[in-house]
Parts: sequence; structure tokens; C-alpha cells
Amino acid sequence: MSPSNSDAHQFAAQAHAGQVDKAGKPYIRHVNRVAGAASGRATHAFEKDGLSINPDHVLQAAYLHDVLEDTPTTADDLLKAGYAPQVIKMVQLLSKTDEEMS
Repeated sequence: MSPSNSDAHQFAAQAHAGQVDKAGKPYIRHVNRVAGAASGRATHAFEKDGLSINPDHVLQAAYLHDVLEDTPTTADDLLKAGYAPQVIKMVQLLSKTDEEMS
């Protein structure tokens, strides 16, 4: 069974446990703001604009968007946790790396 949106939030919360933002607030608050914005936009794009996207995948990627960049988590860890390849690809695209992207 694939992870739920709630599972993605919990995964992110555990991965970012103890991290704080520049204002000293728990980092998960930033993650939640990004996820809220992404969810609304993805749902609108799917329902109103007819784009062939999966709003749940977008929400999961939003929750996980900084785990590869800011924690020891790897893409393989996400795969082992059962996340869809599309979710993992979105997370990778959102992650800053030293690799040049075309």
C-alpha cells in the first residue's frame, strides 16, 4: 500500500525533527506552508484546468521537498518507504544539488 498524504507529512516531520528555520521556529512549519500552497494549486490545476496531474502526488512531494536536501534521507529511502516514482522525481527536481541541471 502506498503512503498516504498523512504518512508523507509524518515522514517529513520525523526527518526534520529538531530543525528550525531562520526565525528559530520548527522547520515543519515551513514544510506545512509549502504543502498547503502546493495542494491548493495542484487541485485547481487538476479540477479546473484539466491538467493530468495527481494532486496527492504533488502534496506528498511538497511535504517531502526538503528531505533530500536537508536531512540524511536519500531517494532510495523514499522508494523503500513506498513513495511513487513520480513523487520521488518531483522531490529530486525540487532539491538543490551540486549537479548542473539542464
